[in-house]
Amino acid sequence: MKQRPRAFQFNDRYLIDIHEHVYSCQFGTFIGNCEKDRKDLHIEKRTKSLWTYLDHRQDDYLNPFYEVSAYQCKGNRFWLE
Repeated sequence: MKQRPRAFQFNDRYLIDIHEHVYSCQFGTFIGNCEKDRKDLHIEKRTKSLWTYLDHRQDDYLNPFYEVSAYQCKGNRFWLE
């Protein structure tokens, strides 16, 4: 983010908040090792999603310097067939 401040849509606080909540157990987003674990534990019924929480506070996390077209990838090909 320091090297290309216009390339990332969100600010440092967004990444810091994600990092803090990975182990907070406040949200079910990171509980369990896989989707099956989360379904077996009924996580979606017992906890809230971190992504929903962050989406509702999107204005707090937006990078004012972000430019949509500043760093678009053009013509990337990951494999040939």
